[in-house]
Amino acid sequence: ERAKLDADAANRAKSDFLANMSHEIRTPMSVVLGYADLLLERVAVPEDRACVETIRRNGLFLLRIVNDILDLSKIEAGTLLTEHVRFSPGELLLELRELLDERVRERGLPLRIELAGPIPETIEGDPTRMRQVLVNLVGNGIKFTDEGEVRVLVELHRERGELELTVSDTGIGMDEELQRRLFVPFNQADTSNTRRHGGTGLGLAISKRLVDAMGGRISAQSEPGVGSTFRFTVPTGPLGGVGMIDALPVRDPAPPGQAVARTLAGRTVLLVDDVSDVRNLLKSYLGDAGAQVVEAGDGAAALVAFEAMRREHRLPDVVLLDMQMPVLDGYDTARGLRSLGHAKPIIALTAAAMKGDRERCLDAGCDDYLTKPVSRDALLECVTRHCSDPTAGATYAAAEESHARQVLLVEDNEDAAVLLATLLEHAGYRVRHAATGAEAIALATELAPAAVLLDIGLPDMDGFTVLSRMRELPSLAGTLFIALSGHGPDAHPWREAGFHHHVEKPGSVARLRELLPRLPAG
Repeated sequence: ERAKLDADAANRAKSDFLANMSHEIRTPMSVVLGYADLLLERVAVPEDRACVETIRRNGLFLLRIVNDILDLSKIEAGTLLTEHVRFSPGELLLELRELLDERVRERGLPLRIELAGPIPETIEGDPTRMRQVLVNLVGNGIKFTDEGEVRVLVELHRERGELELTVSDTGIGMDEELQRRLFVPFNQADTSNTRRHGGTGLGLAISKRLVDAMGGRISAQSEPGVGSTFRFTVPTGPLGGVGMIDALPVRDPAPPGQAVARTLAGRTVLLVDDVSDVRNLLKSYLGDAGAQVVEAGDGAAALVAFEAMRREHRLPDVVLLDMQMPVLDGYDTARGLRSLGHAKPIIALTAAAMKGDRERCLDAGCDDYLTKPVSRDALLECVTRHCSDPTAGATYAAAEESHARQVLLVEDNEDAAVLLATLLEHAGYRVRHAATGAEAIALATELAPAAVLLDIGLPDMDGFTVLSRMRELPSLAGTLFIALSGHGPDAHPWREAGFHHHVEKPGSVARLRELLPRLPAG
């Protein structure tokens, strides 16, 4: 039993570590890749463009390595989820060609994508994971092929309810011994190729596990000096009433970005992120698309900015909200914005990549979710879609409930909190309790209480910092703030900090009886 508990604790620690590392790596990578894209649009000198393209290419390579490690960890921990949605395999194959076009051009190779016969217009499954497997397999084919071609053949097996995808190349190939180790993590077929071509040795191991998770099968055949062929299947789901296509769809030749620019012209976006480089990058994306951007560097500042915008009658059409921020994180900020009456879309921006992250964002009041590093196209598509939705928040109606007799008690000691709450409730006040500073700020934003009883020594931040944040909220302008501490009134500069009164613990009951008449009667 102890061994099981230790193993569970180790798995939780591993998940927490991976989530944190994901945030720490993806956030700066989003800045590097984003500014590289901007520079490629603005730099005309060929030598300079080559330098920027090198930065971007290596940044994408690093990001792929990070994603591989995270994906394998999630699979092994049993936390990787697969979707079951309707999607177009033809569109997915077209996206694959566009995604890998630059890589095949650099290698001087043709990438042929062919249909062996009619395939369904739509199937049911996980397009993201199917695309990931294809990118891994086709990417390997490109990597290990110096001359010849890389080919993708798609065939429907209706009787088995499966779509079979075959990826073949004319590359270096593998002998039987190397093929036996293909799907083993961190075990590339040949270490000399590792040094030559790079990578983690995880792509095929991840592909096998993803195909298994989707309910399909994967196999490989190869001959040294001739090339390799990988086949995998995915279930199609029910095909009754589904049309068939015998050729890949053709993209609309209209220049990209024009519709986005027109849609965002005149729109206002509240952009909240504690990393200034990320804000600058996203502001550039949104500004180029015609949007007006209001920035905030943390959650508390976002709530202040929202109230200022409301007073000026220029509420945001959408909020872009980073979820990992100090002091007041995005989850509490989203709840705070909703309590202030913001009914328009909130889009979460997060570098987290573990199970439940999306659900946690939606539960906090967000409408959508983007994972960092987010591309300009993905960002603008998401923002445009929500701004164009006529049902996205028709009103900004705020709660009308009076808070005149609402008291917020901020105390991390549970016994002390129960005692004080009982006293206040007997006096006719409605009491809400917070055990941390971050929770207190979120609740204060939501409730606009008549009084806040605030412990000076909290586990996550001191009471003076909490008070400072609360004082920035216009909705708390009439709130009475009472400091709670285990020291006498001379031990802390409570009055200078902005508290109206001080109560020393444990004698707080008598002192509060004295102060209660001073609270608003409501």
